Amino acid sequence: MTAHGRNTSRPIPQGGFTLAELLMVTLISFGAAGTLLVVSIATSNTVSSIRGQGLLQMELSLAMDSIAKDVRRTTTLPTLGDGGITLLLQLPTVNANNLVVSNAFDTVTYHLDTSTSTLQRILDANDAQGSRQATASEPDEIHVVANDITNVTFAIVNTPPASPVINVTLTGSRTERGFPYTLTITGSTVLRNT
Repeated sequence: MTAHGRNTSRPIPQGGFTLAELLMVTLISFGAAGTLLVVSIATSNTVSSIRGQGLLQMELSLAMDSIAKDVRRTTTLPTLGDGGITLLLQLPTVNANNLVVSNAFDTVTYHLDTSTSTLQRILDANDAQGSRQATASEPDEIHVVANDITNVTFAIVNTPPASPVINVTLTGSRTERGFPYTLTITGSTVLRNT
């Protein structure tokens, strides 16, 4: 107290936030976190979509390249089987020195295995006892060319005097993180050696 009897001490203001200010900051923080979460999920789904489509595109493109390479090497008109889902090609036999053996052929079969959704390349190489037809039970080599294949269509277009053309349609389907992706590609390859 002072000499005049008054209290000259003032209350010292307390620092900090009011309850209303804290509530507003909390709501704004949760809103920002929720927005970031939504953006993160959307980005993850977009990346997953692009990844799934990219992997499927790569599978189908590599399969188409493999088929086109063998079709360009064939020396006879190919044969179709199983309603157009099997393609049989005869390729010149090559010896250990990478030289073509005259009048000898290997049989290559492209076949859709519907039980595993794979496109297979089945090789039946010409051996000393003579060539035998490639079969799924006793081939020399079975190579899976592509996975996730749901449909294959082979067609031969032979209109002389033009060279024959093999048309190929490949359809693949894949599910990535619960999202299904289906892609179809087509290609045509001219037979060079027939």
